[in-house]
Amino acid sequence: MPLDVDGVAFRVQREAKTFKTLLVFDGKLGANSTAGLIVADGVLYGTTSSGGKHDRGTVFSLTVAGKEKVLYSFNRRDAVPAAPVLSLGGILYGTTTWTGSDPGGGAYALEPDGKYLWSRIFKGPYNGYDPRGGLTSLKGVLYGTMSEGGGGAYAGAFYRVTIRGKERELYAFKGSPDGSDPQGNLLLLDGVFYGTTAAGGEYSGRSAGTVFRMTSSGREKVLYSFEGYSSEGNTPVAGLVEMGGTLYGTTEAGGSNNDGVVFSITTSGQENVIYNFGAESGDGQRPMAPLIAYNGKLYGTTFAGGMYGLGTVFEVTTSGTERVLHSFSGGTGGAYPLAGLVAFDGVLYGTTNGGYASRGNGTVFAISP
Repeated sequence: MPLDVDGVAFRVQREAKTFKTLLVFDGKLGANSTAGLIVADGVLYGTTSSGGKHDRGTVFSLTVAGKEKVLYSFNRRDAVPAAPVLSLGGILYGTTTWTGSDPGGGAYALEPDGKYLWSRIFKGPYNGYDPRGGLTSLKGVLYGTMSEGGGGAYAGAFYRVTIRGKERELYAFKGSPDGSDPQGNLLLLDGVFYGTTAAGGEYSGRSAGTVFRMTSSGREKVLYSFEGYSSEGNTPVAGLVEMGGTLYGTTEAGGSNNDGVVFSITTSGQENVIYNFGAESGDGQRPMAPLIAYNGKLYGTTFAGGMYGLGTVFEVTTSGTERVLHSFSGGTGGAYPLAGLVAFDGVLYGTTNGGYASRGNGTVFAISP
């Protein structure tokens, strides 16, 4: 357990005791999940970006015993959900990234039994499109970001949509010195939204991404611009999590090994790297999913790295002690997790994007930390 010279604390190579694959996607049930799960009334809900009746993705439910049900299969008009659903007032809300010949993507509402209530197709390039992040609710209104379009800079947008599907763009990102390409979910804290952009920022030509805050009326402030080409990390594709009044996130790249980092940031914009991935063999690489806070620690996934190069589940303390809980091995064990975790009744649940047969349709797994 060597001490990192950059002040990042110890790494522990000891995997979790319990790991179980709950579901192997077979295409008909959905395939290639890029989104995390949620828990509502003791049931897991998630999305797949392909597969299902029309091979356009699905919304599914899953019991902790592994019994799955496809609630809805998307079609040519409304397809490719890349984000988790949001449960609000007994209804599931979500976003899609593709709408047939239109590049807009949209939002939708489902009852938990799969009854489709409504869909809203976004207007297209100038008004923002491709909502890869999910929805966050404030006072009964849904808010999110679009990764592209939105004004002349085509750098993405912040928008609101009512629970009946009426959508309005509130802010258009400008690229530089503002951020561009917001992909993660928004974090709501004390009535203010916090998020990341995967590109853009203050440092011209580097386009390394930002952390920003946003009011519900669309007033934005960049809290921090990643410098790029440095040990601090760059390209934060995932959203943020709060623990103890501090925000935590990941970057896909950068850091002392260029394999990504875990960072902390205050709501006033003071950033600090607490862990650099990839320092040793078997460590995770390229974290692309949001962290969760659970029992005073942070948990997440990496898309690559681990013992087999197919990704990991990891635990890290706020002081920088990291432990690989599981290394994905492919096959029915899953590979390449793009989504974060959800905690329920002492167990962490997540999805993988691949891992069965040659490339694979992905899995749902459970792990005890």
